[in-house]
Amino acid sequence: MELAGRKGKCEKRKKDVEVFYHFIELVIKLDKKTEAETSVFVF
Repeated sequence: MELAGRKGKCEKRKKDVEVFYHFIELVIKLDKKTEAETSVFVF
């Protein structure tokens, strides 16, 4: 039972990571357009 719960948690974390990387990709694309503004936003 606990193993199933752990697997579910793992799946959710994987999804979060995917969303996070997608967000970073968007930021990088934006960064190419408006270098100065977005770099401040990233750091």
